[in-house]
Amino acid sequence: MIKKMKLNHYRPPRCTDKELLEIFPEAKGLIPKKIREWQEEAGRIEKNIQNLLKSFHAMNLKEFDEWIAEEAIKIFLVPKLLECEKHIFRLKRLFDTANPSKKKSSRQDFQEKIEAARNYPIAELAQNYLELKRSGGRYIGLCPFHNEKTPSFFLYPETNTFHCFGCQEHGDIIKLTMALCGLEFKEAVLTLQN
Repeated sequence: MIKKMKLNHYRPPRCTDKELLEIFPEAKGLIPKKIREWQEEAGRIEKNIQNLLKSFHAMNLKEFDEWIAEEAIKIFLVPKLLECEKHIFRLKRLFDTANPSKKKSSRQDFQEKIEAARNYPIAELAQNYLELKRSGGRYIGLCPFHNEKTPSFFLYPETNTFHCFGCQEHGDIIKLTMALCGLEFKEAVLTLQN
């Protein structure tokens, strides 16, 4: 009688960035090239999105057709752009690990990045994901944090913040980016900064 053997799948432990660079020292020279390649790819995707949006607006499509076209862009191109930005973020982190002398104090550098991200216009970001209407100096729309039939979500461009009077969710552009794009805090900061 043949006994069935229980196979244990071996999973190697995850390596830190420093350990990876020690294992593959040749990667240090390739990282800047790869960062440029991913930045070029992200630039091409952004240009494609802008060109498609311009052509949709120039064709004077019906509102529903324009909405479908914009949704197709969100489904097919925006995820590719976010993937590029994640790769750029990861490679820059590896580059900083490989070249510690070229880094500023990382805490100071990241604080500057947070401030730059907070200055990105909230309405510009939100209009890519939400249907908003201008109401005086602010924008109003359906809340992305909960289901609702009546708009209770407000954007305040003068302070670069948002507030939902339905679910009481509020915050700045970084928090909104995390929610709309499904990103962690650091990734959201870098996405807004780029």
